[in-house]
Amino acid sequence: MATEPRPRLSVAMLVEDAPAEVVVSSIESVRAVADEIVALCAGSAAPTPQVLADLGIGITVRHAAWDRDRSALRNRLLCDVAGRWVLWLEPGERLAPESAEVVASFVEDLAEPLSAARLWIEMPPGAPGEPTQQAARVRLMPNRADLRFEGRVRETVLPSIHAAGVPIALLPARILCDPWHHDAAWRAARADRDIELAMLEQGPGDSLPVRALLAMGDAAVALEDWPLARQSYGEAVRIAPPGSTEKLEAYYGLLVTFAGHSGEADEQLAVALEALEAFPLDAQLLLAMGGLLQGRQRLDLATRCFELAARCGQVDLETWHPCDLGQTAVVCLGAALALQGRLDEAARVLAESLAAHPDWMRVRRGLLELLVRGGQSVEALRVAERLAVDPRQREPLRNAIRGACRAARQEWAEALEFLQRAWQAGCRDPICLRGLVQARLAMGRTEGLESLLAQWGAAEPGSAEVEAYRQALVCGEHTAVVAPPGAAGLSQTWVRIDPAATPGPAAAHFPLVTETVCYSPPYPPGILAESVAAAGPWAWPGRPNSTVAGTGR
Repeated sequence: MATEPRPRLSVAMLVEDAPAEVVVSSIESVRAVADEIVALCAGSAAPTPQVLADLGIGITVRHAAWDRDRSALRNRLLCDVAGRWVLWLEPGERLAPESAEVVASFVEDLAEPLSAARLWIEMPPGAPGEPTQQAARVRLMPNRADLRFEGRVRETVLPSIHAAGVPIALLPARILCDPWHHDAAWRAARADRDIELAMLEQGPGDSLPVRALLAMGDAAVALEDWPLARQSYGEAVRIAPPGSTEKLEAYYGLLVTFAGHSGEADEQLAVALEALEAFPLDAQLLLAMGGLLQGRQRLDLATRCFELAARCGQVDLETWHPCDLGQTAVVCLGAALALQGRLDEAARVLAESLAAHPDWMRVRRGLLELLVRGGQSVEALRVAERLAVDPRQREPLRNAIRGACRAARQEWAEALEFLQRAWQAGCRDPICLRGLVQARLAMGRTEGLESLLAQWGAAEPGSAEVEAYRQALVCGEHTAVVAPPGAAGLSQTWVRIDPAATPGPAAAHFPLVTETVCYSPPYPPGILAESVAAAGPWAWPGRPNSTVAGTGR
């Protein structure tokens, strides 16, 4: 009697506390590519197996008691899948439609599953103005007895992959996270559970492994328990192997714990410098340092940080980082140059970047703003031609640019005519709204300005420039506030490194993997540290205490 052929690809999912409809959405995204789908529901908070089975979506559902060990549950799930390959999906994650073919081709092209693969995980913004985050994680692996997970929390299969000598590929496939991952109640419950699991990993002398410390720190950030977060990340920095992804993530987390604590600005700056000494070309650290220096009005040093990030910044693919990190670095550099009055240099930097990356719309928008504020209408209109704009709004936007450029030259009557025409045609671009506010204020026409400012604030959430105009209106200062080129939105251009946005356990047990954001000959590694340390005038504090007990997150 012939045996049935072994399934090629199994999709595995560990379900702890997700709503049934979220699980269904995830499963539906892989039905076309999976030969079998197996879900393990663990604990009372998970949907019951019968609930999922009754949905009729063709999956095998198992149930297990919650034994406070995620690796044990995943390894049990591995015993239930029959495929030669295993694709891991978390509740609330969906395989992007165009990525199904990539995964299918990868497993079909290899006669034997000899390699694991990282897929891109993409997390949508949690609030207006935040960037979309991404990280490359091992989600596709051979189904082998020697590949197993370890760790109660922040569980990882990487140590066994490396021990078995299995290579890891990087696939151009994306897994999209549902906005449900930002649900406050779910995040708080998950954080409480992660802290409990991390504490169970205490070894001799109450020590915790780096992985558990990072899990503790991330959970503490989610709960806004800043002392616990700082203690956990600080200990992780101390014990993590030099140059490792864990050490880099610990520095990211430690920097976040200073958010909102202005009295600790010197200590935060010292931590950032220490991190850069360990990872001198990390793009996120360079951007964070640039933001800190910019806040101290050290635009010269901030510019150097942004330039390093833009020209030779590196990204550890395993860590969470903005999808448009390269663009962010270029935009920051252009804005910092503009604030120093180096407008031609700023325009050149942005234009050179666009020549290499024509689809970088944030950079295109930055160059457009710079040209508009300089009143250069011909150049601005040329740059705007490649913006992604509704065809019906293209001519209104062109009129808005013509008007805003005239406003920059203080030709108020002509500016108002163009801007009003654009606004009446439905243009709500910030260029139109800013120029219209400026022109009306300059001409003493304050009627309806509150409504315009509300529209502008909706187009640019959190804009300090909008708030400045609101204050001017309240105080009766009916004059146009003409900001220097590149100043608008500058407070939003530096990257806030926030590991709390991670959608689930992070596996970071492999040597640092980097990719170059932009390409140029690298700077000598010590040049930034030497420049910052020599600059003053602030007194550098001692290094943060890194000998705290490891009772991490």
